[in-house]
This record gives sequence, structure tokens and C-alpha cells, in this order.
Amino acid sequence: MLNRTELLKFILSKKALLLLILPVALLIIFLAFILLPPTPYNIPFSINYKFDISPELQVDLENLRCIYSNESLTATINQPSNNTAFLATNSINFIGSYSYKCRTGNVIKEQWFLDGSDTQFAEGSNAYLSDLKAGYHTIKYVINAGKISTTQSIQISVNNPEIPNNAPIVSIRSPIESQIYSNLVYEMLNQTYKIYADVLFSGSATDPEDGNLSDNSLTWFYQLQGGPRIQSASVGNSFTERLYANDCNNARYAIYSITLVANDSKGKTSEKSVQIQLDNANLCS
Repeated sequence: MLNRTELLKFILSKKALLLLILPVALLIIFLAFILLPPTPYNIPFSINYKFDISPELQVDLENLRCIYSNESLTATINQPSNNTAFLATNSINFIGSYSYKCRTGNVIKEQWFLDGSDTQFAEGSNAYLSDLKAGYHTIKYVINAGKISTTQSIQISVNNPEIPNNAPIVSIRSPIESQIYSNLVYEMLNQTYKIYADVLFSGSATDPEDGNLSDNSLTWFYQLQGGPRIQSASVGNSFTERLYANDCNNARYAIYSITLVANDSKGKTSEKSVQIQLDNANLCS
């Protein structure tokens, strides 16, 4: 038989145990209502539940699922379009945007990455790049929203600008424009007297890209008025060419066009011409 003191101690100890177990049992029942699938029984009441995600923010269960789902976040690169080509001298502007379906959630962070680098080159919806090397480049736009993230990537190409090829600048030092050669001589050629003058051809050419052009880049031509254009057999920037005047039975002056043609390393050509006259008066008067 228990005496009063022992019985009181037993009751108090059971009561303390009940006080400890009761909150745990209530918590289990509460969680069962929330987490277990609906039962076929028609319960004539509803439960409005919320979780504390942070001291500053409360979100319901539907929004909680949203902020942990990658499907709730999308990224779009609006500019430029995929496979756009640029020059290496261009400054390229990138514009991105995102869609976030959740009502509330985490702070959105927008980042831009180049060619697989782990270091961002810009942050925000707008980004700029310049002085890219020629070739293909991959641009990645990353959106982070707490536990989830999404990306979109595009490829662009960069080309070196074409350097313009300017034509050579030709200069004829001799003969000079409208020069008259009057001290002519004659020779017997094929049993015929021929009147002639030995004319100095001298000139040069410079090219904006190649510099001073070599003798092999210079070609001389001469043309008697009314006759064909003839290429000189001589090459270089200075030599003497024999030109024949009219005989005494024809016009006093034989008019020649002297032309120097220059070619640069990329095939660009330019030329300069002067006119001269051979006066046969000293032999035909």
C-alpha cells in the first residue's frame, strides 16, 4: 500500500510527463493535416497556414514551392541576336531581361560572362564589351534568385576591319609636260633616214601601304599621236628611250604621250602621263 506522500509523488510525476508529451502530440497532429494527402472524408472546415521564412517575410506554401522551382525563372538576351557579326573596333551593347513568376522571393542578380570565364564582365540588364579579338565569342547571361538560377547564351563573331588599299602616287620627273625636243639627229635605218631624239624617262611611285615602290612595280609606255600605245622594253625609274620624229615629208611636230604606270602589292594601279613634242625643223628646214 502506498501512503499519501508516495501517491502524491506518483501523480505529480505522471502529470509532468503529460505536460511534456502533450505539445509533441499536438505538433504531430498539426503536421499531419498539412503534409498528408487529402482524405476522402469531407471535413467541414479549412486551415489557413503560413510559414515563417525569415523574420522580415512570410510566404504561403504555394509561393514557397515557386521560389525553389527553376521553372519559375527565365532569362532572355534581347540584344544582339544570336550569330550577329561585329567589327573589332565596335563597342557592343548587350541587353537582357528576365521573368520571375513568384509573388515574393529572393533578390534577383543579373550577371554577364564571356567565353566560359567564371568572372563576370558586367552586372545588370545592360552590358558593354569593346576591343574583342577577332573570332567567335560566347556570351552568357545568368539570372540568380536565391536557390535557383537560369541562363541564356548566344554566340557572336568579331572580324578585323578591312584596311583600305589606296592607289600609288606616281611622279614623272622627266620628260616634263609640254617639253619640246628640237635638237634632233638622224640615222640610217633599213635604208631610210630616221629622225629621232633620245628622251630620258625618269620617275617614281610611292604607296600609302607599301611605301616606295620598286623598279619592278613601274612600267613605262609611249604613244605617238594617232598610233598604238607601246610598252617600253626598259624597266626602272630612270633610262633613255629612243623616240622617232616625223620625216621631212610630214608634219613638223611629232606629239608623244609618255605614261608611267605603278602597281602596288595588292594589285592597285595608278598612272601619270605627260605630252612632249619632237620638232624636226633643225633637219628639215
